[in-house]
Amino acid sequence: SFCTLLRGGRPLLQQKKMNVGRVMLARGARGMVCRVGAPAVNQRWVVGRQERAFRDNMQLLAEAEVKDQKVDPKKKKKRGGVLAQVWGLVLHTYHGMRLLVVNTKVAVMLQKRVLSGSQLTRRERQLLERTTKDLIRMVPFSFFIIVPGAELLLPVALMMFPDLTPSTFTTRDQVRKKQIVDNLKKGSRIRRIFEHTFSRIIIDEGYDLYSSSWGILKRVGKGDIISAADIREISRHFQSGRKLDLKNLPSWVVRDVARVLGLYSPWPGTLLPTSIYDARLRYAIEEYFEKMAEDDKSLLEAMDSLSEEELEKENMKRNMRWFGPTSALKLQLKYWCEISLADEVPSHVLAFVRPCATSHKAMLKSLSKDEVDHVLGLEKYFDAPMRQRLKKLTGGVKEVPLESIDNSIMEDELNDIKDRVTDINQEVLAADEVFKHVREVLKDYTAEEILHFYQIIVTEECTVRPCDEQRGVKVIILARELLKYFKKKDPNIKLTAFRLIMCLREFDIDASDVITEDEFNSFLSRIKQ
Repeated sequence: SFCTLLRGGRPLLQQKKMNVGRVMLARGARGMVCRVGAPAVNQRWVVGRQERAFRDNMQLLAEAEVKDQKVDPKKKKKRGGVLAQVWGLVLHTYHGMRLLVVNTKVAVMLQKRVLSGSQLTRRERQLLERTTKDLIRMVPFSFFIIVPGAELLLPVALMMFPDLTPSTFTTRDQVRKKQIVDNLKKGSRIRRIFEHTFSRIIIDEGYDLYSSSWGILKRVGKGDIISAADIREISRHFQSGRKLDLKNLPSWVVRDVARVLGLYSPWPGTLLPTSIYDARLRYAIEEYFEKMAEDDKSLLEAMDSLSEEELEKENMKRNMRWFGPTSALKLQLKYWCEISLADEVPSHVLAFVRPCATSHKAMLKSLSKDEVDHVLGLEKYFDAPMRQRLKKLTGGVKEVPLESIDNSIMEDELNDIKDRVTDINQEVLAADEVFKHVREVLKDYTAEEILHFYQIIVTEECTVRPCDEQRGVKVIILARELLKYFKKKDPNIKLTAFRLIMCLREFDIDASDVITEDEFNSFLSRIKQ
């Protein structure tokens, strides 16, 4: 029966110091907590303490949810005074501290189990890690609680350090808003990474518009459903030695991937040389997916027991679509684990293309009206895919007849082509203006003569490009030596080192600040046009 905790245990109704509320909660399925593999003598005492702590935690959460549901919207508007806000802040702090105390007691018991040699489940391990982080955060956060009036500075501190607040002091609405903002912040970088992936795969495919990779990439760009089989299909472009291999990626792509995964820190990037810091980021990305693969193994075992909130967190943790029905969120995680644990698939492919089991049209059903207004109100994230798709969905688009779909698509493509041609023409005019002074100087020299001088510089000032280990010369050194070479023939040339450096960097494709022989040939062919 529900009144018995373990084999031979006393009924809960006969235990001392238990009020009616605890009895009712203990009758539910959530109150059933047992420790497997412990001795039968002290098992009842350990489980009793753990069960009571677990019930207290669940009861506090249930009371908070009931209070939020019972509040009348009209009464909410009347509670606009300063005293009401202060009282709400006091209650919020009180409940947060109680939850932290309960979690700490449970974490201490879990730590004792670890020291005794027992293994924890995935949920218990996450609770232990989360509570440890909360206790560390409480050291600076306690300043705002103990010092009178310091809570007025709390919003400023949270703007500077967003992760300062312990998890027990955050509500579900705050967590969802943080998820939305994080998604919008990463949106522009994810779009740039996808554009690079799209261009590299299409070039490798020989611009074949009927290949399977072309259809998959179009669905990724539109935000449609992507399965594990689709990712396996394009994973061959990420194999060792290909352009999308982690070792061959340009520096700016590696940094964008590191920012999306939360591995980028600006301070080492300013102190360390570019080549060393890029190598460090590539290693950090590999290590990140190795740790994620270990977590995916335990995630597969606990997949069916995850709640809706836990499913959202796990999908958001992997930068996948975190809104939609529960079945779709589970399917996304299964797709992810299938790719992550496959030995023949490079793990970093999941940083470029992610599984998706929910169409972007489900966004309106999953987000509340306040959340939709919040996303549309953040104008600084205008280029984020999530905001653009949400704006299209809320724009009141009328249904188009099936017979006119093809014509409208062709018109849109023609308009896009016209806009791109205009942009390209403007870029060409701007580039010609920059190259004008360089052309005047180089008109007295042949391309073979300048290329021969470049090869001499390479032998004296050789630099190896970190992404593909090709030999080249740094831009500043190359510009300095070229100016010396030009001024020997004409000391009165008007070309400056700054303008020559700007021209050379236009042909530095991977932004490594190293000009290889191929890039220098491109520079000469463009100047000699």
